[in-house]
This record gives sequence, C-alpha cells and structure tokens, in this order.
Amino acid sequence: MGHSKIRNMEEFASLSGISRPTVSKYFNDPASVRASTRAKIEDALKK
Repeated sequence: MGHSKIRNMEEFASLSGISRPTVSKYFNDPASVRASTRAKIEDALKK
C-alpha cells in the first residue's frame, strides 16, 4: 500500500509540526506568515 492521504488541515498541521491556525493563515494570506514558516509549509506540501 502507499501513503495514506491527509484528509484535513488538522492532520496536515499535526504532521508538519505547524499549528492549525498558522496553516489556515497561510492558505488565506501567505504573505501574513513568516518566510521561514512559509518555507516549512511549502516543503510539507511537496511531500
């Protein structure tokens, strides 16, 4: 079997080590999140 899919923002936040509110903020307004945090989220999205 392959990797299980991430089903919601809560799971993504938990797996990426970033708080759910910060992940939500990123998707609504990426410029409002620090560059280092944006990079972590973008790296996690690629995986």
